[in-house]
Amino acid sequence: MLRSVKIRLLPTPEQEALFWESAGVARWAYNYFLSENEKVYQEYISSGNQGRRYISGGDLRKHINNDLKPTTHKWLKRVSSNVMKQTVIDAESRYWYSSVGYPVEMKQEELTDKTVGVYLSMDNLAVCSDGKVFGNINHSQRVRKLDKRLKRQQHRLSAKLE
Repeated sequence: MLRSVKIRLLPTPEQEALFWESAGVARWAYNYFLSENEKVYQEYISSGNQGRRYISGGDLRKHINNDLKPTTHKWLKRVSSNVMKQTVIDAESRYWYSSVGYPVEMKQEELTDKTVGVYLSMDNLAVCSDGKVFGNINHSQRVRKLDKRLKRQQHRLSAKLE
């Protein structure tokens, strides 16, 4: 079963600048891959379906590393090479996912001297000492149904791979 964990990062200003720069390099590499493949495909069509139809991700990465980085695109060296490498792999497989956060102003809640105890259990997610109950969503009918469906689909996939 595939699971994910969402975490919140609190980067320093230098780290945040590097994140944004990495996102910019990823965007550039993805668009460059698409434009170069479009050029090669147009040449393939105009030459009567002769020659290469597309550029592989490996060939494009070699071109970027050997021809562009040392000369005109020195700014690509400021971020990890894995950023560009993974972006080209994603573009080649026609998969792209991007998630960028932005600050949202939150209302300030007033702090009180009130103390609340929290009991964590298997039946309910949490039960507070003031009587408030937070239910466990994993026990809901919908989640059980989705888990069952996921289990069936993973079993089918496993059978196909064997």
